[in-house]
Amino acid sequence: MAPTYGSQSQVSAVNLAVEITTEVNSALLEVRYPELDWRNVLAEDQIITNINPGAQNFGFFLTDHQGAAGFQSNKGGKNVPKVNVSNGMITFPLAASAVAAEVTNEDARQYSMGFRLDIASQLGKAMKKACENLIETTTFFGDTTVGFRGFLSYAGVNVATVAGNDPADEASDTEWASKTGAQMVADVNAGISYIIDATLTVHKPGMVCLPVTQFLLLANTFMALGASATMVSALTYLKTNNSFSAMTGKELKVVPVRYLKGAGANGTDRMVILEQDKENQCLPMPMPYTLCPSVPMLLGAEFAAEMKHGSYAVPRPASMMYFDGI
Repeated sequence: MAPTYGSQSQVSAVNLAVEITTEVNSALLEVRYPELDWRNVLAEDQIITNINPGAQNFGFFLTDHQGAAGFQSNKGGKNVPKVNVSNGMITFPLAASAVAAEVTNEDARQYSMGFRLDIASQLGKAMKKACENLIETTTFFGDTTVGFRGFLSYAGVNVATVAGNDPADEASDTEWASKTGAQMVADVNAGISYIIDATLTVHKPGMVCLPVTQFLLLANTFMALGASATMVSALTYLKTNNSFSAMTGKELKVVPVRYLKGAGANGTDRMVILEQDKENQCLPMPMPYTLCPSVPMLLGAEFAAEMKHGSYAVPRPASMMYFDGI
């Protein structure tokens, strides 16, 4: 009778010999997932950690200094104009989260024998990954069950549609796939200029977030510059030739964010232009990922980790804007 091997019902002796002489790499080949994007849209100083872990909300005090001076010659006697300070508060919700795992003694023995690894450490990696994924999804998509808002469609942030590829035709195609490098650059500059002008220069947005496809289009579409027709990518050109750089002397930051594909109105691709600053956008995080001590159970152990963070917060919605149709 032919020997059996694994799930195969018929394996010849030759096949079996090949199987037992296979050299196995001792390292595990992990399944790969896309990199997390939330740290691409939030700088390190925008992650606010100096918050009491017991807090249920995180808030900002708002202060407005009001009043105007007047010339004394126009203000007789005691009729001198006075100033005032008004204060308010804006708050954002915080929510605690947790993840757990358990392992029996027999699981640990089998895992150690089969992989020469500690299953508890592998479960620890899985728990940390699960918590990071929660930050990722809530940062971009929000979560209405806990009152979280998301980066992709934040209430109060204005939305516009980019210009078509034919200025003479209002119904012309707005998508970058049909545009030249100069037109793509013009779309970004129009957005930056609009925010600067609409906010009376209060906000000077220096960051542009694009879907991956449009980021690569910008990077791989070349433009001829000057009399010598020097070729340069539209992305390279844009970073130093834009309204933000003209006003500040700083280079424009352009980053790909895969979730922007289809995030716009009617499923169109969305561009986000913002002034990246901890007073404009932030992520409250009173308690980062914290692994708790293991708890013994009958013939095994339980593991848990907890975390507490808040909604992606935009105290100043005018600091960013959505542009659809790219």
